[in-house]
Amino acid sequence: MKKLLSNISIGVEAMILSSLHFAIMGVSVKLLSITKISLFEIIFYRGFISTLMIFASFYKNPPKNNGKKLFFLIFRGFTGSVAINIYFYNIATMTLANSTTFSNTAPIFTLIFSSFLLKEYLSKKYWFLVFISFIGIIFISKPDIMNMTVYDYFGILNGVFAAFSYIIIRYIKDSYDTRIIVLSFTIQGTFSAIFLLLITKQSFSIPDFYQVF
Repeated sequence: MKKLLSNISIGVEAMILSSLHFAIMGVSVKLLSITKISLFEIIFYRGFISTLMIFASFYKNPPKNNGKKLFFLIFRGFTGSVAINIYFYNIATMTLANSTTFSNTAPIFTLIFSSFLLKEYLSKKYWFLVFISFIGIIFISKPDIMNMTVYDYFGILNGVFAAFSYIIIRYIKDSYDTRIIVLSFTIQGTFSAIFLLLITKQSFSIPDFYQVF
């Protein structure tokens, strides 16, 4: 029992720390989006630096995997990359408050998808909370759902793809080292940014001192 409570406490602390860093990242992306650095470059630098950091962690502590769910590992990288690309796009085109709120719809969709894909039981209380949450989303975007803009739909898609990513993590967590799961996301995110830079024919700029930090 004490071990369970300890694990829950660690999990809560990790979630709070993750939310803090995610908020800092959101503010940073918003500030960079008004500079000469393009959105795809921001996505590239995030993925590339994260990839290097993960590879560096392998030096003293190599990953251990059984590699039995490769398709889902790759698919997790894809859904995560799409989610983060949409999230960064939303930050650049919406207010930071709205884009962040839309990204926080992911837990709602995670509850829904987990009940169907993972066969997890959801009580009536959780379904009621899901309903209330969707009402909140509508009011945050626009009270009249018929007048929702393309940005609002992108915001919801961000939550959907992020939810799929979380579901897949749950499914493959015992098959792969956590760093490998994250690596599948950062590598695909990096190459997706390069691909988007090429097809949009945007020039690649080197960030200055302010933009780096």
